[in-house]
Amino acid sequence: MKNWTLLILGMSAYMLKAQNADTLFTAHVRANGLDPTEERTSIDTVVHSIGDVASYLQKDSRFQVRQYAPGSIATMNLGGANSTQSRIMWEGIDISSMASGVLDLSIVPSVLVTAVSVASGSNAFLSSDKAMIGGLRLGWATSAKPFFSTSFAANTIGLRSMVVQNGGKLSKIRYRSFIKTEQSSNDYPYTIGNNDFRMKGMEYSTLTLLQRYEGKLGRVKWNANIWYTDGLKNNRGSILTSGTVNHLEDRILRGIVSTQKRDWKGSLFYGKEWQSYTDTISNINLRDTNTYDQLTLRLVKLGKRRQSSISGSYIHAGGTSRQSTLLQATANHKQFIGKAFNTVWRGTYWNSKVYGGAQLNWIKDWKTTCQQVTAGSFYRVPTINELFWSPGGNPDLKAEQSYGIKYSVQGKIGAVNTYFTTDQLY
Repeated sequence: MKNWTLLILGMSAYMLKAQNADTLFTAHVRANGLDPTEERTSIDTVVHSIGDVASYLQKDSRFQVRQYAPGSIATMNLGGANSTQSRIMWEGIDISSMASGVLDLSIVPSVLVTAVSVASGSNAFLSSDKAMIGGLRLGWATSAKPFFSTSFAANTIGLRSMVVQNGGKLSKIRYRSFIKTEQSSNDYPYTIGNNDFRMKGMEYSTLTLLQRYEGKLGRVKWNANIWYTDGLKNNRGSILTSGTVNHLEDRILRGIVSTQKRDWKGSLFYGKEWQSYTDTISNINLRDTNTYDQLTLRLVKLGKRRQSSISGSYIHAGGTSRQSTLLQATANHKQFIGKAFNTVWRGTYWNSKVYGGAQLNWIKDWKTTCQQVTAGSFYRVPTINELFWSPGGNPDLKAEQSYGIKYSVQGKIGAVNTYFTTDQLY
């Protein structure tokens, strides 16, 4: 019965996919930064369990998700920032700068989005190594309670999708798995004036595998995550272009292992992406193939009055359009001053240059109201594509540096939650 319920809800969700799902927002204090947190409706919950991030975040006004064509590359815009300024974090590791320079949110499963994933404005500086404007923090957790579910979805333009999820506890190890296969012909009729046509050449298919394990060895907590994606997309462009089809292929493997003992936490991340784009507009097929490898080690020291982290990364970008290898080191320190104030200091070594930034935060609670003022200097390091892409890259490009201030207030009037924020960046 549970599977039939998921089937019906899943099909309903995909049929309503073009509409904005109802979402309520309240506010809370996270990492001493004031941001809204999501309260999901029943439809939100279904789409969250079987959909992708690009579709799911279309309902969030803070994210302006642009999907150029059904199944094609989706980018996002947070708080006025472009896709290079808004960072994507997975388990605390920045995975934004992959082979294309833009993380395709349409092949990211929405189960990785939590109620507090969206960090907007200068608040993102509190939780990301590189964020200047905002960010999206991905993550999920296991449960000791066993579960198994199978969901099917379909629509009238050729979509077929199946999602299998299960989790539980084996001995002392908790586990959770997510497998999704989806394909769509995106084949449908349309009319221009008195002429009838049929859209073809917009097919796509994806396979996604997520696996997480959690356990405890003595006093050491540990978890391991694996994320694999294989995607193929055809893009005709639009109904106004010719029938030539461009092909985009993605193969991505990511893994994170984390351990924590008392107030020390360490994480090791490895990501590898292969991406190929074939342009068939001309008589000669132009094929652009690029790879991206990232190895990151991150150490965090937690405490009641101070928090510090240091991370080092090896990054290699290869392929048709660039060949380069860079090392990166980032250090962060957060210091609490009394009950209302805290400071954040950050420095980054990137492309043989060193950049720094600092932020002062003030937070005040009064009855049912919470206020925050945050001000400081910010920076965004250039992506590896901006530095070395051929043609057009600039190896001497420096980080974008700026300063800004943000005011946020959250309150409650009866049963109504209110949230107001203003953010100015120079």
